[in-house]
Amino acid sequence: MKLLYSILLFCISLSAFAQPIKGVVLESGSEEPLPFVNVVYNADRNLGISTDIDGKFTIPDRRDILEVEVTSVGFKPLSFKRNEVPKNSPWVIRLESLNTELAEATVLPGENPALRIVRNAINNKDQNDPKKYDTYRYKAYLKNVLTKNLDSVFSARQQLGLMESDSSKTNSNHYLLISESVSEVKSKKPDSYDEKIIGTRISGFKHSSFAVGAENLQYFGLYDNIIQVVTEYYLTPLADGADKKYFYILQDTIVRGTDSTYIMYYQPKKGSKFDGLKGEMHINTNGWAIEYVYAEPYYRGNVDFTMQHSYQMIEEGRWFPKELSILLQLERLPLINDPGFIYSKLFVDSAQVNIPISDKEFDHVKREVSEEASYVDDNFWKQYRKEELNKKELKTYQRMDSIGDKYKFSFFMNGAQKIYRGYFTVEPFEYRVNKFLRYSGYEGLRFGAGVYTSEKLMKHWRVGGYYGYGVRDQAMKYGGTLDYYFNRKDDHRLRLDYKNDVIQPGYINFKYYRNTGFWNTIFINHMDQIEQLSLSYKRRISKFMTLELGLRDFTLTANNNYQFLPSTEPDANPGSSFRFTEANLQWRWVYKENITSNFGSRISAGSDYPALVVDYGRGISGFINGNYDYNRLEVGMWWYRYFKGLGHLDFRIETGLVDRPLPIQMLFSNRSTYSSSIAIVATNSFQTMRFNEFFSDKYATFYLNHNFGPILVRTKHFSPEFEIYHAMSIGSLETKDQHIGYDFKTLEDGYFESGLVIDNLVHFGFFKVGYLGLGAGGFYRYGANHLPKEFDNWAIKLSIIYKIN
Repeated sequence: MKLLYSILLFCISLSAFAQPIKGVVLESGSEEPLPFVNVVYNADRNLGISTDIDGKFTIPDRRDILEVEVTSVGFKPLSFKRNEVPKNSPWVIRLESLNTELAEATVLPGENPALRIVRNAINNKDQNDPKKYDTYRYKAYLKNVLTKNLDSVFSARQQLGLMESDSSKTNSNHYLLISESVSEVKSKKPDSYDEKIIGTRISGFKHSSFAVGAENLQYFGLYDNIIQVVTEYYLTPLADGADKKYFYILQDTIVRGTDSTYIMYYQPKKGSKFDGLKGEMHINTNGWAIEYVYAEPYYRGNVDFTMQHSYQMIEEGRWFPKELSILLQLERLPLINDPGFIYSKLFVDSAQVNIPISDKEFDHVKREVSEEASYVDDNFWKQYRKEELNKKELKTYQRMDSIGDKYKFSFFMNGAQKIYRGYFTVEPFEYRVNKFLRYSGYEGLRFGAGVYTSEKLMKHWRVGGYYGYGVRDQAMKYGGTLDYYFNRKDDHRLRLDYKNDVIQPGYINFKYYRNTGFWNTIFINHMDQIEQLSLSYKRRISKFMTLELGLRDFTLTANNNYQFLPSTEPDANPGSSFRFTEANLQWRWVYKENITSNFGSRISAGSDYPALVVDYGRGISGFINGNYDYNRLEVGMWWYRYFKGLGHLDFRIETGLVDRPLPIQMLFSNRSTYSSSIAIVATNSFQTMRFNEFFSDKYATFYLNHNFGPILVRTKHFSPEFEIYHAMSIGSLETKDQHIGYDFKTLEDGYFESGLVIDNLVHFGFFKVGYLGLGAGGFYRYGANHLPKEFDNWAIKLSIIYKIN
């Protein structure tokens, strides 16, 4: 009897517990999951949920159900009585598409009810933008898939759904590539950010030497005025003033307790001239925050994508991203003629905001991948992987790992991990790529080699050298370097360097954060000999600042008929070889520079703020072999930034002075890229100025070019971008008479030129790994240094742009 009583009591207690109903909402026909569908389950609309980014939902207790209403923008609504709800999970609900596009927006009399909601969201976005919190910390699991098998007949949203499931509609049982990574991210206002990638895996590679960070492909939050996707920029629907540029249509409202979620469609107004987005947005009245957003380009130009973001409230009044996904279309896959897609999905876990984080937890590296990250085991992925891999993803690992073993993928990836710095690695050595083959107007083709030890051979030491031979000048060049690294991550090192090479007279080369003078060497038609021994010490003295101190002893020898008179005295003897000893200092500051450390190698992605460089040299006569006392100072500023609705600005100011008479090799000659035989646009240079046409001991130069982006009709092979150029310089030289055998001018009256370039008049695939865009430009010199023959003041040039897909 007691046993029967216990069984009855147990059954009664079971009936008292919650009876959850789990389900998934799919699109009828395609069978793809539908995210953020509204599932309301009582007549008063006080109880409701939304499907997650994978179309799944859970009703906490079946007993709460009176009637279920399922609605989503663009789909026919469904309703179910309580007795129609299945008792066994999962409950599969299929919605039929209305197959209608948004009609041309017509504004009727009266206020659009969606505008009040949007304006509230705009006014409160500083409180809801995760990047505006004092601090935040989270863990992230990121999965990326590369494929060429999405069916072009599906809509953008359907294509994104294909990637959300193990779909059989694609004609292959595997993808081209899959990668996963796990990151620990933290941020602190105003400018501290740190991401540690603690695990990474890429199909085809045993131990990957590359990793994708949490915020590499995913744009973390849509509260900014402008978002960048690959190379394109888009005005967001919650940008300042967006309510005057976008059209919003309120579609539905769902009530949950005291909060409501407004569901609306958005797109740019008719006749808009900006690059905008279209899609669906859910705004919650609790803080007027984004709860969900779907976005794709209103105009599909060079970049095509769809993205979905969902947000959750992690504490009262604090919203944070929960899941983010993007499907990015590539016009051409590398090494394959077919178009392809990159699908990326990010899961955020353990998010915390406005918590104490010490400044000591941050340094100048914003994103770091350690070598240990590629050696994590299966238990690691079981712990951090937020969704199981589907059959196609598992098959991708199996297939690509097999192919990778056969064709030694890891060998080539490890070799290319420092290619952005100009090295190819075959452990334990690094080979300098530009030492094998390069070209200049003076040397012609230059063949050679450069080999250096890697940190795998010696942790703190680096030894190497190079050799080169110019076909045109028929001369050998060589040099060697010995480094001792106190801390490679901080670029803290001591260097001993020797070289016997050639250098352009009056050479100006500021080291900002990347080389922008790719074409400049082909215009150099004269170089002089330099033999130099130098010792330097470099370290990072703050998060955004580096300092290098050095001492060098060098000899410059003219390779032409040039001679220099050391004084204006009658008995002064001219010479063509000059010896210097110089103590020097190089200071560089790039505020908020974005630096990634990838398995010990650092990559700078630049900054939205100006880069400043100071280079000072003090010549010392009578010390070692020095024959000249002087002070030589150069100061440069470079600012490269995108401005909303205006395009890219590339702006430089550079100036320098030498306070004593020096040979022409130690003066300043403007970067000139005019040639009667080679006509190629080279940024941050004088397009109409002849090589070494001017020399100065004091100068100031201003470069400006502004790319407005594509503003006309765009097609597959035609996407013109208008770019204006302006450059001017002023300078002086007090001792021109001391320079013999070299015909040049000075810049007291200034030099001025302006031009217009139309980039991307035509673009096409190039070696199956990217696109080559061709355009044309015209430049004109004017002012006091205008040339007598009108035609000589013009330069008509070819514009060449290369982009990877």
